[in-house]
Amino acid sequence: MKNTESIFGIIAASAISMAATADVTLTLDQFSATGSEFAQYLPGETLTGMLNTAYGDFTLTQQGENSTYCDDLTILIADESKTHLLMQIGGYSDYGAQRRYHWLDGANDNAGTHGGGTVHIGDIDVTGYYLFIGNGYGYGGIGVWTGTIELMGSVMYDDGGEGGVVPGPAVAAAFVAIGLARRRRRRD
Repeated sequence: MKNTESIFGIIAASAISMAATADVTLTLDQFSATGSEFAQYLPGETLTGMLNTAYGDFTLTQQGENSTYCDDLTILIADESKTHLLMQIGGYSDYGAQRRYHWLDGANDNAGTHGGGTVHIGDIDVTGYYLFIGNGYGYGGIGVWTGTIELMGSVMYDDGGEGGVVPGPAVAAAFVAIGLARRRRRRD
């Protein structure tokens, strides 16, 4: 009897451990945004848990207008009104986030430019914050991206107290466009 209980305990502990590790994956299919235009991913839903790594694997699918580069694809983690920005990943313009990170690849505005890479963040509690995605170059024209961005750690969406839900590719259609103040950019 003790062996059966021990095995059940190990299986239960493994299941709990696996459930605690989740990633939020944003799938982009011709996602388009002009400079400082952001869309809330899963409107009304907040993130929960700890974020430690972001991984981007995306492509600028057409020439970026007005010097919009591939690495201008930007993730903002903020309160709903975007008055308190916890984190910015990507983009040339600085929106004043407490923590700011840049994509490793994608500093070009040519169609077909690949961007992203692994961004090590450390463990940051994102509970209660919202996720926005957009064009992080304030004076940029239209940028169009295809690919994925993964937010990794024990991060997931809070679905109102019924457990976390990790969004799938179909929710990309749920974007709602929201603009931020435009900021000046200088390129060499």
